[in-house]
Amino acid sequence: MRPYSGHLIRFAALVTALILSVGCHGTFVMRTDELAGLQTGSPLRGIASKTFALKEFTDARRTDPYMVFDFKGDKWKLEQPVTAFAAMAIRKELERNGHTCIAYSPASKADFIIGGAVFKYRIDQIYVGSFYAYVGVKVTINPASAGNRVLIKSYDGEAIGPGLPRGTWKEQLNRANSAMLKEFSNDPDLIEFLEK
Repeated sequence: MRPYSGHLIRFAALVTALILSVGCHGTFVMRTDELAGLQTGSPLRGIASKTFALKEFTDARRTDPYMVFDFKGDKWKLEQPVTAFAAMAIRKELERNGHTCIAYSPASKADFIIGGAVFKYRIDQIYVGSFYAYVGVKVTINPASAGNRVLIKSYDGEAIGPGLPRGTWKEQLNRANSAMLKEFSNDPDLIEFLEK
């Protein structure tokens, strides 16, 4: 057995090195309970309480509905599709400001119907050690009652930061999401539309 012991040690060292090098990469998932909302005040709070029926959002990105970053073996994904994350963020912001949100159905009793399309939800490396997070949603709102009024607006959020260790990519994405929500929540066109 002596002649094989050197081979076994070298084999074990090679396997350990491979595991360590592969172990640096993997798939990392952001859960829905890690989605942060705004903490600041909003003009939406000043509007009398409304009920919003939310339709399912669509994904206009034409890519993996869960993926936000794929680079050199690291995959950063969401627990649910980006459409669910975007709709959840809008819903939470409306509810945080005293409004009610329900799932859309033709028979739903709501003041407004909201639909949306996600056109940005990703993280990009812009140069070595620096990453950019983007969140962009196009929202369509119309009164549930008969009428031809409709508001179609796009809301964007971006965040840039230094190299993203695996734990901080979620913070970066949340910063971009919060910037998008701030734009939505403070939009004077939206406030005026909801007050009519």
